[in-house]
Order: sequence, then structure tokens, then C-alpha cells
Amino acid sequence: MRVRFESKVDTWLKTIIWVSQIIQIAILIFLFIDEPENEIAVVITVLILLVSILFVFWIYFGTFYEVDREYLYVISGPITWRIKLTEINEIRETNDVLSSPALSSDRLKIKFGRKSIMISPENKEAFVEALGFDLDKVMRRKQNKSRR
Repeated sequence: MRVRFESKVDTWLKTIIWVSQIIQIAILIFLFIDEPENEIAVVITVLILLVSILFVFWIYFGTFYEVDREYLYVISGPITWRIKLTEINEIRETNDVLSSPALSSDRLKIKFGRKSIMISPENKEAFVEALGFDLDKVMRRKQNKSRR
């Protein structure tokens, strides 16, 4: 059985996503209200806007994390990472804003093998416990880093 953890979403990111999507929808409505001179250009524009809107919403509503007995699944829209729990060797808190399947800057960096991935589970404590790690050690690592 998989346990699902939703991604935390920063307010500034919610605002940018919703405002940009509303603007694109308004453009679509305007294209249909106005009588276009070049129908092919309108059709192409509509298709591009619809694909853009759907893709952004797919990532926005489709970013989450699942844990079962063997794997951590990181899902972000069309992309899925499957990480063996036995390969995870470190988890630490970070505010790194590099591109990652995380909708918040309040993140966890998970190192596995020679790779790493940053995610932003809404309930970090329950997530870390589900992975079988000691939450106190993860928190202490962040405090020690911030003192340097």
C-alpha cells in the first residue's frame, strides 16, 4: 500500500500560476469574441494556449510523493521518479530553488546513490518517518548548517 504526500505550494507560486492561467484563459475568450481575420493563426494560438494551460495545471495538481515498503515515488505531472528506499543515504532540509519536482522553497533534499532530488512534502515530519529516517537528525543537520 502506498502512502501519498501532497506537495507544499508557496503562496507566491500559487499567485503566479493562477494569474498567468487566468490571463491565458482571458486571451482564449477574447479570441472567440473577436472576429478573427486569420482563422488558421487563431486555431494555432488556441492550441498552444490550451496545451500550455493543461501542462501547467497537470504539474500544479499532479505533483505529489508516494511511499511504499520498497520505493519512494516522486510524481510531477508527466514525470515519475522511482527511488529504492534502501538507496536513500541522506535527507536534509534545504531552501534551494533549483528546478525540482517541488512547488515550495521549503524543501527536503534526498540523496540516493550519487544522485539527489529536492521535494516539498506538505507534512515533512510524516514523510521523513514514512521513509524510515530519524526526523531529529534531519532537523539537527539543518540547524548545524545554519550556524556556520
